Amino acid sequence: MFSRKYFTLMLTWVFILYVWNPEFFERNFYFNEILSLSGAYICFFSKLPIHVARVKGLLLLFIIVFSMYFVMNIYFHENSYIYVRNTSILYSVFVYFVGLHCYEVILKNKLRYIFLLPVHKVNIVAGLGIFLSGQRELSKNYKVFIYCSFLLLYSILFGGSTAVFVAISILFYHIFGARAFVASTVACVFLLMIVLVVLHQNYSGFNSSNYLSEFITPILDYDGNFTVRLHMWTKVLFEYFPNNLFGLGFGTQFFDVGFIYQLHLVNQLEQDPLLAYTLSPHNSYVYLIARMGIIGVLAIFFIFWFAFKSISSNIKPKDPILEYTFIGFAVAAFFNVVIESPIHSGAFWGVIGLYHASRFANA
Repeated sequence: MFSRKYFTLMLTWVFILYVWNPEFFERNFYFNEILSLSGAYICFFSKLPIHVARVKGLLLLFIIVFSMYFVMNIYFHENSYIYVRNTSILYSVFVYFVGLHCYEVILKNKLRYIFLLPVHKVNIVAGLGIFLSGQRELSKNYKVFIYCSFLLLYSILFGGSTAVFVAISILFYHIFGARAFVASTVACVFLLMIVLVVLHQNYSGFNSSNYLSEFITPILDYDGNFTVRLHMWTKVLFEYFPNNLFGLGFGTQFFDVGFIYQLHLVNQLEQDPLLAYTLSPHNSYVYLIARMGIIGVLAIFFIFWFAFKSISSNIKPKDPILEYTFIGFAVAAFFNVVIESPIHSGAFWGVIGLYHASRFANA
């Protein structure tokens, strides 16, 4: 007989391997789909503690609203393959229940030492946080020091700026607290919007010689990759709205071919005929806003409210490092494809489940 104990253990192995090397295990063995189906089973057929019931109800309401939007999109989608592929945003939410269910086993399992050999620049944020959370003999300050140092070292050795931004964000959150972090985040988003306005003016041929443009353009020249992403965000936020208040929908073209040519991605377009559908702005929040419009904005607010406010503030996490892990993953989603991709979305929701489980452990 297949016992609950072995089910949990096997699910733990699948989750750890998926977080460690998502591209290999998702592309070859569909680990995100396995975890999503398992999470749905836990949600609907496992007996969850009473204090989890309210949180479960909120998440199911979120899934129902998402599902209704997806169903309405059937009548407007342009490509069935892309439409089905986009549904990973919906079903990956169920991995939350895997994190909730397997919390103690994941943090005790020796396989998590594999996270010390990172192979992916985004999921290193989740893997390292999970590993450190299991090291309960270490103090919080020491864990944060190791966490940030490891991320910075990874960035130096393998390149990429995501790990640097995540390390700075976690350190800032640890030192100054949640309120200062939220305030600084709002200020950074405001400054970013100014940059995007300038880029939009240049792109439209207006005020191309103003002072802000002359100041910002040389800065952007240092990182061509990030500059391309900024141009993508500008197009999505300023050209798609307000004409498309409820989003592009799913299974539809994201960027037109003319814009892809302007980004000098002709070779990629020849290799991938579906690039106009699959090319992403590398920002999960911009992606959700573009695809879902107002509903996407509400979805973003719900995700953060659900992560931090759906449980009483009196219930503190057993180990705050998982809170920092979610913060880090949320920051990484600002520069990468996370929530909308089966490569990362399961890990994103699984981390929220682990964080909530660490709080429920003290309930």
